[in-house]
Amino acid sequence: MAAHYGLAWVIGGNRFMYVDHSGLVRISDAVEFDNGPSDFHYGLVPVHANGKYNYANPSGTLLFTQGFDWSSPFGAGRAYGCVGCRKICRYPPSEWGECEDIDISWVGGQWFRLTPDGRALELAQQRLYKWMLDPGEQANPTFHR
Repeated sequence: MAAHYGLAWVIGGNRFMYVDHSGLVRISDAVEFDNGPSDFHYGLVPVHANGKYNYANPSGTLLFTQGFDWSSPFGAGRAYGCVGCRKICRYPPSEWGECEDIDISWVGGQWFRLTPDGRALELAQQRLYKWMLDPGEQANPTFHR
């Protein structure tokens, strides 16, 4: 999909980057997904910028002025992002003591429905999905990170 925008991904240090045909880095820190960089959806790619999650267009311009502590990829015309949320491990860690990526959830905080045109619509508490709610310290306390 990046080729559609005249970009190719490269690895620089331990980051995934998108470069144009002249070798100019357009996007310097694409979010990793499935052992490679995230791909473009709706003309945007998830990135890490200023210690937050955000989205960049093919020229590298960020979609949101302030990023999110976590955000999902775009699908069906929307994504979700949170501010003040925390990471928990929903299942016991692996035998080497790590929580597998697939078992991580982000819960609590303030949630937003994000649109590809740059709107962040705050979700009211009663509109949150169950997976967004913080189970509290008493729920599986061993697995919290």
